[in-house]
Amino acid sequence: MAMEIPIVFKKLGLAESNEVWLIDKAIYGLTTSPRDWSLSTSSRPKSCWKFKKKTDENVWRIKETDHETGEAAWTGLMSVYVDDLLIVAEEATLDAATQAISEVWAISDVEKTGRERW
Repeated sequence: MAMEIPIVFKKLGLAESNEVWLIDKAIYGLTTSPRDWSLSTSSRPKSCWKFKKKTDENVWRIKETDHETGEAAWTGLMSVYVDDLLIVAEEATLDAATQAISEVWAISDVEKTGRERW
């Protein structure tokens, strides 16, 4: 992807008027950034948790598989935007899912909310 250089960079002498910049990383505000990040997450946590993308590529279902019975149950949702995750689930599911995610991807401290914080 290429972009026209913002006028402020030209005025500061950081770019010539005839230059075009090539974008090789995500830039916040571009509509393709969330989709590109979502498509690049081919590594998925290998555990009893499955993260399955739905029609909206930024919303994933969280399913837990019982190792004894083999039954899978839908236990939450995860929304992905660029490099941010929003997980909606009961606390035990949230904790287990974030643990599974942290085994594959580097994550920062988890921020939680709940009824007591409304």
